[in-house]
Amino acid sequence: MTDTLAEWELRQAFRHPGCPICTVIQNNTERFYRWFILETYGQLPMLETLSRGGFCPIHGWEVAVRAGQRISFTYEFVVQDRAARLRSALTSARAYAWWPVSVLRAAALGRRLTGWMARRRRERLARAIRLSLAPSQPCPVCDQVKGDERYAYRVLARLLEHDEERAAYQASAGLCWHHLTGALPVATPTVATFLAEDGLRRLEALGQDFREYFRKLDYRFASEPRGAEQRAWLQAARYLAPMGHLPACLSEALDPNSPLGPLLRERTRDLAAST
Repeated sequence: MTDTLAEWELRQAFRHPGCPICTVIQNNTERFYRWFILETYGQLPMLETLSRGGFCPIHGWEVAVRAGQRISFTYEFVVQDRAARLRSALTSARAYAWWPVSVLRAAALGRRLTGWMARRRRERLARAIRLSLAPSQPCPVCDQVKGDERYAYRVLARLLEHDEERAAYQASAGLCWHHLTGALPVATPTVATFLAEDGLRRLEALGQDFREYFRKLDYRFASEPRGAEQRAWLQAARYLAPMGHLPACLSEALDPNSPLGPLLRERTRDLAAST
């Protein structure tokens, strides 16, 4: 992604609800899913990446829901690789389960030596199994998200060197806490001060909404009209938990402009009531 394209995407994200970097990450993640379904699901580099680590639980299910049966080719390769790894671990376990004659004779030296040998044997077995089964690469989607975040921090810090971009940022929803704390160390002192002051202003406004919410819980003011303070909990959740890391179904449920939001929220309430 070129700097010009990244800057354009961030400017567009300023106009959307929610953290601009979260918006960029969600768009890039959806782009990853589209290319995976269309092309990379059967390419050798992707298959090797998944065999060395695989998707995390959240992204694994998101890919499965989107790809459907198309992912059969991908997972057939991964299943065969997992079986080979487990056979290797089983071979190691069987090798360490056999006690050499020298170890059996060592039992005559006393229980202390025998216990020490048994501990060493368990440690070596555990190490051999870890080497056979431990993932050597992260989830490809998680890895892309981390790279997108690092790149977005640099692009945002460069954009906010200009007054017109700062005005556009102040009119946006601002960064969530996760991305604010990630962007501050990358920015220049001037931009970092601007981001910190803007973040403090937003936190103070959110704190005022909470105070108003709890004030109206008092029976003396319960009859007053309810306003934006009733959604303070949702604003705080969006601020403290980055939307770019949420599963798509939760992002839809929390998006007030999504047509699926009311349906998903109703379904969530039904599931909660049945448990």
